[in-house]
Amino acid sequence: MNIFKSLFKPKGSIFEGLVDESGTGGVLDKGDTWTLFFSVLAYSENDSDLIEEKITVHKTTTQEKAKKLMNQIEPLSLLKFSGEIVQEKNRRKLIMNDLIDSNWKNEKFTSFIADRIKPVHFESSLFGQLTLERAYDWFSGTGTWCEHKVGINYSSQEHNAAKVEEFAKTVVSDQTEWSKKINSGIIKDLLNLKNTSWLEDDEPTISEQDFLDKISLETITFYDDGSFEFWYNDGDLFWGHSIQVDGSINDGIDRATIVG
Repeated sequence: MNIFKSLFKPKGSIFEGLVDESGTGGVLDKGDTWTLFFSVLAYSENDSDLIEEKITVHKTTTQEKAKKLMNQIEPLSLLKFSGEIVQEKNRRKLIMNDLIDSNWKNEKFTSFIADRIKPVHFESSLFGQLTLERAYDWFSGTGTWCEHKVGINYSSQEHNAAKVEEFAKTVVSDQTEWSKKINSGIIKDLLNLKNTSWLEDDEPTISEQDFLDKISLETITFYDDGSFEFWYNDGDLFWGHSIQVDGSINDGIDRATIVG
């Protein structure tokens, strides 16, 4: 027996996994302990056949090591690592012990990767061709809102752009009225905030119309549950933060907030 190899045998099963388009994330637990996480779209365990199942991978380590791993693990990279699958309530997750190779090659993944990177389009009757961005689970493109060009997103975890389009039609067909509602929501939630907490030294208070003249709509995201988000450039009213307006076709405008 090779004693050296037995001492350093990887703990758990050996996995090969294809990282999804979102890449890695991390959260601070306690002290210097971090949990690194990402999802694999398909994997193989101990050289098994390809298993086309999305599963989240977790790795608890120090902040320094987590950041190093985050730099190594890229979207759509094929990894080889040791670990084990555990059952947690109603879902399974994969605990990674050691990363063996962050640039692994295996032909069994070739066809799956080719299908994954193939462009997917949706022909919208409202906005023309929208292209699937898998990292965000939405179809994106550009369109026109009240005669201004804006970014358009159709968001659906099932990639059901046709369902989103039906909701979008309701809003777009009455965009003048929706624009009035959105502007009213922005003024209600943010004008007083600007004038009481976000004025520069010697800056005068701003009127409703001047406030609306300064901001500019950049992106609209429609969701498959009938909700939507309108994202605005703040025109430096809030020192470069974005303005987000949430609402739905059933409940109208929910709120306007500053983010970022």
